[in-house]
Amino acid sequence: GTVVNAHHQQVADVYIEDGIIVAVNPTITVGDDVRVIDATGKFVMPG
Repeated sequence: GTVVNAHHQQVADVYIEDGIIVAVNPTITVGDDVRVIDATGKFVMPG
């Protein structure tokens, strides 16, 4: 999705582990055992 914060926006993947953001990158590869939520075309914001 499009990750938005107070300073900029970028299309990126967000990796969250135990409720904590671990990575925000254009492409993140995860294993088959990881739950993926497709946010393509959506905005992802803090809060």
